[in-house]
Amino acid sequence: MSEADKLFEELGYKKLEDKYNIDFNKIYSFTNGDKIQEKIRFCKLDKYIHVENYNFDTGITFGKYLDMKELKAINLKCKELGWIEE
Repeated sequence: MSEADKLFEELGYKKLEDKYNIDFNKIYSFTNGDKIQEKIRFCKLDKYIHVENYNFDTGITFGKYLDMKELKAINLKCKELGWIEE
């Protein structure tokens, strides 16, 4: 497991990977009971990162705020993928 994968795991994310994407997903509930999925996706082919939240109860997809630990994990993953240099 890579260092970035370990950081995502510590933050509560589960990794799913296929030929085209690396997804880190986390599910939790808002205080009102709505079930939310947070997703950070690394698209291997186009070298982009997609970040979103999805509310299972309302069916609404909305933006996600990143904290500094998530940003650190994202930057580390980009370095591991060779997308950015130090």
